Amino acid sequence: MEKIKPYERTDTTHLFDQLNIVLYLTGYTNFWVQKVNLPKKFTKIYDYMNMVLHVLCIAFSIIEFGSLFTQNELTTKQQADRNVIAISNPIMHVYSIKYFLKRKETRQMFYYIAVLLKEVHNDLDVERSMIRKLKAYLIAYAGSSFVALTLYGVYSTVKYITEGAPFITVITMWPEIHDRSTLAEMARIVFYLFWWISFYRDSAFYLLILSMLIGLGHQYMNLQSYFYSLQRIFDDNKMSQKEKEDKYVESFIYGIKLHTSTIWCTNQCQLICSEIYASQVLLLTIILINFLPALVNSREDMELACAHFPSFIFTLVIMGYVMWNAGDITVEAAKLPDAMYSSGWENCYDQSAVRIRKLIVVAMTQAQQPIVLTAFGVVELSYETYLAVKILHHVILPFIRDYVLRKRIDNVSLSRY
Repeated sequence: MEKIKPYERTDTTHLFDQLNIVLYLTGYTNFWVQKVNLPKKFTKIYDYMNMVLHVLCIAFSIIEFGSLFTQNELTTKQQADRNVIAISNPIMHVYSIKYFLKRKETRQMFYYIAVLLKEVHNDLDVERSMIRKLKAYLIAYAGSSFVALTLYGVYSTVKYITEGAPFITVITMWPEIHDRSTLAEMARIVFYLFWWISFYRDSAFYLLILSMLIGLGHQYMNLQSYFYSLQRIFDDNKMSQKEKEDKYVESFIYGIKLHTSTIWCTNQCQLICSEIYASQVLLLTIILINFLPALVNSREDMELACAHFPSFIFTLVIMGYVMWNAGDITVEAAKLPDAMYSSGWENCYDQSAVRIRKLIVVAMTQAQQPIVLTAFGVVELSYETYLAVKILHHVILPFIRDYVLRKRIDNVSLSRY
């Protein structure tokens, strides 16, 4: 790992200091190069509490997954909820395992994004844009997950008040669905409240992913700004033409090094988050499959659609957060050749012009290589892929519904004869 050296504090490092506290409280320790800025007594106690919560979250996922084998008398809506939650929660535990295995690489990558790649050039407009966007996405993530979990509670509360049904939000091995004892009702409330803790701890890795993707996208923007700024070297009247050309060549070579380091960070992001990208596609597929009963059982369409709405919308939005920002990396990286070409090389003359033209061609050739993040090694994370997923939902599933209805009509017609 790159040796950590004293660095100048910026708005980016300040934001990462704050994010470090949030991630520490959700179980993701040592994400940033600086220690978490909390009282030592608190951190000492919370470190033990964190281990206990981690064990409890694993146990909670086990009893959720166990409900697949023990809870059989469920409505179609309850079966759908159980399938989604029982399968998705163990998958989300992969996030924390992946972070534990790659925490050093994660810390180093963020150190590059926030410090090393901005030592010489840090465009303040780009930095402010990154901070605004990152804060907006983090707030949107917290808000959308809050709404999704709250809607589960509201739906069950309404059922409890209007129909006298048990307060059931998350299906576990125990208590049984029809158990109306006081202990069972209290256990369901406790499980619902703990579900909030488990969910935010397991899904907090999204904060890391969004920080990586948004940080990398804006680093490519900062790199563009750097190459455009080289034009100003030739506006300095205090230097001779030879000094300007030498400084330009030196600065351009440094820009190539920055580009190489940025590509390395992008590859690290792919390596660290590959399983998470794949799990996003898998989770959305599972939820879409769970919509199929709503297409077959026409009488329960509205209830099932309302039941699936929170989890489907939340997964679709989170998947959008990832794909949109991954797509931004591809878009911004593709703009680098133009920035290199517009860096001022035409101001060099004679032998310097020949040398710099060769350097420009090599650098632009490298920059023209597409930078694409993928899931499963083949599914590109981009705006186009996200739109394709939405088109799949709006086109393919109604087609399946029409096919099933036609089959039903044919069966009814045959039964009459």
